Formats: sequence, C-alpha cells, structure tokens
Amino acid sequence: MKDAVEAQNDPQQRKDFLAKSLNVYTAALRAYFNLAEFQDSNERAEELLGIDPAWDRDRKITALARLPVQWYGGTDLSKLHDLTAAVLYGEHRGVDIVIPHAWFPVVEAHRKADEDNIPLFGWQDDGWLTMSNAPTVNYAEVVQWYKEMRSRGFRIKQVGHDRRFAKEYIMMMKTAGFTIADQRQYDWVKVQGFRRVESKAKNGELYYLGAEPFEYCLSNVRSVENLQEKMHYEKVDDTSRIDVFDAAVMAACQLMEQKEKAESIKRWL
Repeated sequence: MKDAVEAQNDPQQRKDFLAKSLNVYTAALRAYFNLAEFQDSNERAEELLGIDPAWDRDRKITALARLPVQWYGGTDLSKLHDLTAAVLYGEHRGVDIVIPHAWFPVVEAHRKADEDNIPLFGWQDDGWLTMSNAPTVNYAEVVQWYKEMRSRGFRIKQVGHDRRFAKEYIMMMKTAGFTIADQRQYDWVKVQGFRRVESKAKNGELYYLGAEPFEYCLSNVRSVENLQEKMHYEKVDDTSRIDVFDAAVMAACQLMEQKEKAESIKRWL
C-alpha cells in the first residue's frame, strides 16, 4: 500500500510499480518499436549528413535547411485540447530526415502532464513544443511554424493532413501559399509510411535530431494484424500519444507518393 501511494503521487514511479508489484505490463513493454534502434540510427544518420552532434538544436535545423532537399509536411491536428503535431520530412544521401514540432493548450497541460505522464514542459524547455495560450490549440500557430520553417530555407512542396478537424487550418494554409493534400487515413496507405520509417531506422538511415516527442510517440505505437493478415497501428492505451509519429507517417507518405509520380513521368518520357 505504501508503494502504491508513492506511485500514485509520483508519475515517474508508476511504470515500475505496475510492472514489478502488480505484473501489469506497461506501454513500453507492449510497444512495437525498439527505441534503442532508432537512437542508434539517429547517431549514424547524423554522421552521414555531416551534422556535428555538439551543435544545439537550432544550429542543426539551420544546417538541414541549407540542404538541397524537397520537404514534405504532415500535420496531425487534435480535436480541441490535446496534442497537435507537425513534421517536415525529407531525404538526403539516402537518409530520411524528420523535423517535428508539437503544440498543447497551456490550460490543460498541467493536468494532462500529470494524469497521462507526458513530459510536456520538458519538451517546451527543449524547444520541441509550443504551449498554446488558450483552452484549445490555436491552428494559426501551426501554420505560423510552417511559415517560419519556409522562411528559414526549407523548400516545402506539399503538406498532408487529416481534414476531419481541419477546415479552419486548411483555409489558413492556403492563404499562406502552401500546397496541401488530404491525407487519407486508410490502413493500407498509412502502413506504407510506417514501413518506410521502420526500414530506414533499421538501416541506420533515419535522422530525427534526437527529438524527445518523436521518441515518446514511438514508444507508444502498437502494431496489430487482423485475420486477413492486414496490419495497422494504434496507440498502446487510451492515455498515451502517438501524434508526432502519425505526422511523420503522413509526411513520409507524401514523399513516397511524389517519388512515385516522378518515376511515372520519367517512364512516359
């Protein structure tokens, strides 16, 4: 009972308590991906890209903006007051590059950080997350991030999104001059981006700047195969988040689709 009370009051102790005292397997034990594999890939890919590990986050992003890369965006919008994520995804020298950012309403942040054990304020301190100063996520902040990345030199060809919650966002993106695409949330489409991210990580060719929100979401992805041996992925439980990974999958799908179109044009020519 003493351990239970301590675990209740300290989110950092909860996983250990559940696993060691109650034999309840936690999210990390049920996750599909091996996080160490991604971390190893990040180090190897950083060397391939010529990025100095000693550089801070901002200098690394500046270096990536100078690369001759066509970038694709993916945006996973929350319904109202939860985690929203955006990713720029590009390819250079065989390395796939993921640049993520996230948003969360500050009004809900303290409660959700504790209840769901999400290190939101750590992400904010490290520059990976923006706290929306409102009860809900301000989609204008997401659009502004894309505009800022474009002004830094990122050549953004197209941005994918799930249009279910995106009417206001779509209008603002069009006004800002971005080409946007409705990202279909079909399993057979998403699994292509999923497999690309997975294979690149296994080959040491995925770079994500060591971003903590991306690692957190990776650790919450569960793979499911149905009776027809068709695969889809989902979050391991109701309190976990995979939004940053979802955004990366959307952007990877955009890149793959454009590469396929380019190959088709070459064959016709």
